[in-house]
Formats: sequence, structure tokens, C-alpha cells
Amino acid sequence: MPSISFASISLFQLCLLASLLTVVRADYPVPRGLPYNDPPQWIQHFRENSDKGEPSNVGWAYSWGSSMASDFPSDLEFVPMLWDDRPEHTNSWEDNVNDALGRGVKCLLSFNEPDNCNNQTCMLDLNVAAQHYIDYMNPFHGRAFLGAPAITSDPNVGMPWLKGFIAACDGRCSIDFYTVHWYGNWDQQQLFHDFLFQIHDILGDGNTQKIWITEARLLSILQLHAEGTTDQQIAFLDYAIPLLDGLDWVVRYAWWWTEPGSDGALTDGNGFPTELGQFYTYRGT
Repeated sequence: MPSISFASISLFQLCLLASLLTVVRADYPVPRGLPYNDPPQWIQHFRENSDKGEPSNVGWAYSWGSSMASDFPSDLEFVPMLWDDRPEHTNSWEDNVNDALGRGVKCLLSFNEPDNCNNQTCMLDLNVAAQHYIDYMNPFHGRAFLGAPAITSDPNVGMPWLKGFIAACDGRCSIDFYTVHWYGNWDQQQLFHDFLFQIHDILGDGNTQKIWITEARLLSILQLHAEGTTDQQIAFLDYAIPLLDGLDWVVRYAWWWTEPGSDGALTDGNGFPTELGQFYTYRGT
């Protein structure tokens, strides 16, 4: 991405850039989110101020499902997901989304890792995925912001699938933002940076070129455990949060995840943020 010399930009242009960023952020307020599994007992305390009086920077959550629990926190935004195309997900999708929209929901997520054939993810054919998106997501165009299927960070699989999906849609899919996952080691800040800009390059500079990162985690592919100590994971977030908040086309992101006792958990056994969770919640931009 070319550098910008602010000395050569007029006051009017600076104001225009600021206003454009404000418009994008206004559509997706409070970019940091929380992945969780029902029931939502582990995400009840992320909107509270810290012990030092710092305000929370977390504003939304999703459960990989479309049903909005009755005890979902009223001060968080729920984001329904159509996990895959099986009847157990599609049969209740319309009713669940209409219920959620009636409760203030503004965004919808579509298929989870359709490029991946492992860990029970959905693995959808490109043409099938495009048609299902048209059938199940397009009807809510104009009532909510719609997200393209979430791809993995495998450069040999995820990015080619995304390109193929865009081609299979052939302009027929109503997409407001694109969704990606990223997994890597605690010292791979540059790879994380490069991955974001590779996705940016694929999507180009169109008006709908907005990205959500709905799963981000430090992971050893061989050992299947989070890499790094808590201090090292915090150091990664200390790099990643300002980067993400500073890119106007990255509008939302979520650290994986809020299950107590899991690697990189944001929540402790009492339902309050862990040390890592506190950093994620209260670290300023």
C-alpha cells in the first residue's frame, strides 16, 4: 500500500477522509467482538468498565448460530450466522433472523469456512454456495448488512475459494462485507499484516470492500494448541489491535474465544475477563 504524504493533502481532503472513515465506522460501531457458544453465560461482563474505569471496546458477539438467546446481553449486538446449508440451519433461518432483526440486529453472517473440509465445517461447492447465498442471504438485503462466507487463512485454499465464490456469484450476491479467519503463532505479526493486505488486494477498492475477521487466534497447526504465554499473546494483540483499528476497511474483528479453560480464553470460570480478556476489552486504539 503506498504511503501518503499528509503535507501534500489539503484540509478539505483530510476532512473528506475523516468523514469517510466515520461513515464506515458508523455502520459497524465498536469493532471488537466475542465468539461464544450458547448459552451466552460467558459474555455477560464485557461491557462493564474496568477496575480503573476504562470503558469497554467490545460491542458485539456471535455464536455460530442464528438463534438469539433470551438472556443475550442487552448491551451487546448479536450477529446471527447461517453456519451451513443443512436443514437444521436453513429451516429456522428466516424465523430466527426476523426475530433478531426485531430485537435490533443489524448484521448477518453466512457460511462458516466453506473452503475447509476438516473439523465438521461445511465445505460447499462454489456454485452451490453462491446459489444458497442468493436464496438465504439476499432476501435480507436492505434490512441488514450481509457478510460473505468466512474463509480460512490457508493461502492455498481460502483465497482461491473466495475468488471462485465472487466469480460464481457473478454480481448476483448482495454482499456488504467479506469475512475471514486467521490462525498463526504469537510471533507472526508480519504474516498477519500481509494476510490482511492480500485479502484487500483480492477485493480491490470498491465501495463494498469491508472486512470482518470473525476468528483470530494464536495456534500451532501441528500441536493444535495456542502458541505463546499470556504475555506473548498480549504482545501480539498489542500489535494487532492498533493495526486493525487503523485500517478503515477492517470494520470488525473477534478473538477466539470466550470458553473458560480453553487456549487463549477471554473468560475465566466465573464469567469475567481473564488477563488476556481484559487487555482485549480495554486496550485503547
